[in-house]
Amino acid sequence: MLVDQVWGGGQYGWSCIPAKGASGGVLMVWSKDSLEVEDVRVEAFSITCRCKSKADGFNWMITGLYGPNDDGTHEYFN
Repeated sequence: MLVDQVWGGGQYGWSCIPAKGASGGVLMVWSKDSLEVEDVRVEAFSITCRCKSKADGFNWMITGLYGPNDDGTHEYFN
């Protein structure tokens, strides 16, 4: 699996939006040793994770985004 090759080892979680041909795709990977991912939201062009640090309990969010270069999809970003 690609995630195993990229991450290398240890406990991890992941979510993705598959690429379409040679375009697009988002991969979000996190360490389960240091983060508790409480929610993952996958949209057409983004993945958002609500996270909690296991070290200090700090809550935060991160978003991975792919902005397509197709004029027909620009309406999603207005």
